[in-house]
Amino acid sequence: MGIVYLAVAQGPAGFAKLKVIKRLRPDFASDKRALQMFLDEARTSARLLHPNIVQTNEVGFDGKHYFLEMEYLEGQSYEALTRKAAETGGLPLSLALWILTQTLGGLHYAHESTDLEGKPLKVVHRDVSPHNVFVTYDGNVKVLDFGIAKAADSSSETQTGAVKGKATYMAPEQSTRKGVDHRADIFAVGVMLWQAITGTRLWGDLTDFEIFMRLQTQAIPSPRSVHADVPADLEAICMRALAIDPNDRFASAADFQTALEEHLEATGIRKGFRSSQRELAKTMTALFSVQRAAAKAEIEAEMKKEATAARTGVDLPRLGDAAGEPVLENTKSVGSTTTESRRVRASTTSLKRTALLAVGAALVASAAAAVASNRTKSHDAAPPTSASATAVIKECTTNAECMHSHANAAWICRKDDWKCAALESADCKVMAEPGDVENDRTIWIGAMFPTTGPQAAAGGINSLRAVDLVRRDFVQMTHGIPPLTGDAPPRPLAIVACDDSKDNLRIGIAHHLVDDVRVPAVIGFASSQEVIDLATSVFIPKRVLMIPSVNVSALITAIPHPAGIPRLVWRTAISTADVASPIGVVIGDFLEPRLRALPSVGADSPIRLALLRSGDASGQSFAGSFFERVHFNGKTVLENDANFRELVVKESSGDGEQRQIVDQLLKFRPHIILCVNDALTKPILAPLEARWPRGESFKPYNLFPGLGGVGEANDVMVLLSGSKERRSRFFGLETPSATAANAQLRTRFNETFSDRVDLNGTPAGTYDAMYLLSYAVLASDAKLTGPDLAGAMSRLVAPGKSLDVGPLHIFEAVEALRRGENVDLVGAMTPLNFDLSTGESPSDYVLTCSGVDDQGLAAPSIESGVSYDATVKKLKGALRCP
Repeated sequence: MGIVYLAVAQGPAGFAKLKVIKRLRPDFASDKRALQMFLDEARTSARLLHPNIVQTNEVGFDGKHYFLEMEYLEGQSYEALTRKAAETGGLPLSLALWILTQTLGGLHYAHESTDLEGKPLKVVHRDVSPHNVFVTYDGNVKVLDFGIAKAADSSSETQTGAVKGKATYMAPEQSTRKGVDHRADIFAVGVMLWQAITGTRLWGDLTDFEIFMRLQTQAIPSPRSVHADVPADLEAICMRALAIDPNDRFASAADFQTALEEHLEATGIRKGFRSSQRELAKTMTALFSVQRAAAKAEIEAEMKKEATAARTGVDLPRLGDAAGEPVLENTKSVGSTTTESRRVRASTTSLKRTALLAVGAALVASAAAAVASNRTKSHDAAPPTSASATAVIKECTTNAECMHSHANAAWICRKDDWKCAALESADCKVMAEPGDVENDRTIWIGAMFPTTGPQAAAGGINSLRAVDLVRRDFVQMTHGIPPLTGDAPPRPLAIVACDDSKDNLRIGIAHHLVDDVRVPAVIGFASSQEVIDLATSVFIPKRVLMIPSVNVSALITAIPHPAGIPRLVWRTAISTADVASPIGVVIGDFLEPRLRALPSVGADSPIRLALLRSGDASGQSFAGSFFERVHFNGKTVLENDANFRELVVKESSGDGEQRQIVDQLLKFRPHIILCVNDALTKPILAPLEARWPRGESFKPYNLFPGLGGVGEANDVMVLLSGSKERRSRFFGLETPSATAANAQLRTRFNETFSDRVDLNGTPAGTYDAMYLLSYAVLASDAKLTGPDLAGAMSRLVAPGKSLDVGPLHIFEAVEALRRGENVDLVGAMTPLNFDLSTGESPSDYVLTCSGVDDQGLAAPSIESGVSYDATVKKLKGALRCP
């Protein structure tokens, strides 16, 4: 929530000193919670005066912005140091241990700090990691970023359900959202110690979810399980710091520090403070000489520009130029005494000549932050509302002005701050009718789908087409979104469509949609992990509605939401948690009886079940739901013990690892394989089928649960082609496709686009999402905020008139909503019977099997005749597969 600048403070006789300015981002300035968090950081940081903690010199307000002024540090993060040292054999353990002792010294001071009256502040950093430990070029060690630190008198309470900090360094009690104390920081340093000892990451490439699960269910591996030559006393120190129970850890950071120092003494490698500092400085100079020289040259160049600008009168970005004394929301909360309050108010004077420099982000001491690069004045002005306001400087009043000033490109005039904003970027394009961009009444919606790379062909492009199809439906039927009341003309509905196929660009795309375009809602997304990451970091904090339309992870349901507003994540795709119940019924009532009818299995032999899944968020969340809801052999999954195997194929798995998984399956001999991702067909299932022993009396049934139809992916079709016996053992479990709404979607899609789809291949979830959002816009009566749209969802569920999505029912839906009635919207994919507390809609399911073309080859899946009724939770119908 902050922007960090490198700045120069100037004074008489050519005085100039580099400083770091951390400023609250303008888009957070009106968010009271964000502002209070910033002030809490200010309060905490200003009180911490220790050589191993970055120094905060001033806390202030310049008439426009709240800011912290901190010391400028030349150096690198401990993370950067270890990464760079790894290129030449690694950082010597003695230096790593010394850095950790200094880190613990700073943390102990913070933990034991008091206010001026001697009252303990009980500061807990909560985000200790190699990224937040800074090593200067002269060998000093500083703990950075108390931005999420918790002090006893903090005004902003942690949001319910929020987990703050980095999962890889998080203590078990912190990962479960329990209250934490200073021992959580001790655990984090313990992780850093484990990694320094072993030279590897404690959690490898596990995801956050997997780490949280391990912290609750498994012991932490000892360093000597990685390297047998680790000294016993050092391992004991490490494992004590990493104790799962906080009571078993060191009582204080000082005790931890003393233990490390005693180890250094006992091993004879301790060289004293000054010697260690000099050795660290020599190492830093050797490793980063090029970076240091480049930074120095760039800063000097900017300083010369600043000096020239000062002589010639050029206006540069500055702090402290605003007239008047700053008034904080609660000035005394920043300091505990009147003296400290005066110090805050005086900061505008001391920074009167602090200029923000336009230097590279890599030069900023606390790293990874934006820097000042704009040499022109900015104006946070509102449009003229009265004669007295006509002098207010503004950038635009209409979209047409913005387009004219930007060569008729797709720019709009934002109506909240009256500034021009680009709709398009390298990754985002406009989907609209001619004239919609110029129209100041156009409603802009965001869409994020993968439209390049492998995921584009797998459905990303068709999903985006479904969004545009709904937009066209409203253009053709009602000329846009009609008003709920009154006689105003309909408002155009337009899309900013973004390609989110690249992981490293997604956060930037999200900020473009939210911060630049100011969309109230976004539909998509490429992955469930993307939904979770962006929901917690961008969309929910900015109160933007999300509708995941192709993402199935059960973790999406658990995304924490602020109290007092409607739920901001609604899903039209099925959830892996929802499909777990029908899977259990299919296994117990359909597959298990077929197996027991085989003489080689019989009624009494146990059925063996293998869960084959990917390592992504969808696979993880499915596994959690699966364990809770699936039974076989008359027992739960966990009770089956030796008759169950869970095998995870990570995206990074190479051929060797994949062969090992096939070997494990051959050894286990499963009767049923539950395959969560059809992309595992080629690397795992195809070689398993080829290597299955010819003399074995059975072959496994394969069930694909709702995440891809049997015969939909080319790999599955290749495997099943030419083998009726194999096709008889491969089934999918899908939402029904033979519905009126889905048939209408197929017809509309094939009429509009050249790439044709069948009933099983329609982008139904996205089509439903866009209709849901369009009607929510109508029902909210043009109150276009995320919470307003989310609140309008209650008018789109039963009781009310049941209407399918699609253009044939738009007029009926509009009239019903205008009369104040609900519309019970029925989707092409699911019934859209939403639980308003979870944003989820349960569904019926059908068992699918591979179709067969005229040449006897596998074709896209068809419904088998067996279906699951969600109301009674039972199967019905008879199997009819070719």
